[in-house]
Amino acid sequence: MKNRLQCSPSLFFLLIAIAGFTYAQDPTSQHYRDTVVLPALGYGDTIPRHDRGGGWGALAISRPFQVFAVAVDGIDEQSARQEALEMCRNLGGKDCEPRMTFRNACFALASGGGHWGSASRSRQRNADKLALQNCRKFGGGSDCAIAYQTC
Repeated sequence: MKNRLQCSPSLFFLLIAIAGFTYAQDPTSQHYRDTVVLPALGYGDTIPRHDRGGGWGALAISRPFQVFAVAVDGIDEQSARQEALEMCRNLGGKDCEPRMTFRNACFALASGGGHWGSASRSRQRNADKLALQNCRKFGGGSDCAIAYQTC
């Protein structure tokens, strides 16, 4: 008499179901290729990379505050400022003007209640925190939220 492995039908279906979910770990599967993994807040790619371009960035904002544009990786301060102004105008901003520049830093813009605040710091979480504080200080109150960030 031959020995056979016996299992209940429910255990059999459980094993089949588990095997069906393993395709996500296969690098050749579509599900694996569509997976997006983001760094946790304050970790990973949230420290500026100094090897990109000249590292200059600029913020341009329209008056009244309706449109903003942020240029990054400019080769110098003037080119980053000019690119931000052009982007602001191309987005439909009227009376766009440069408001700040930054170099080799993380940047955040917070807006709320028609007001805004921005900041640049060495880490993204610090830039976010200060941008929110500035937005609240200049009248945005509890409506302030991060609208843009880059590192």
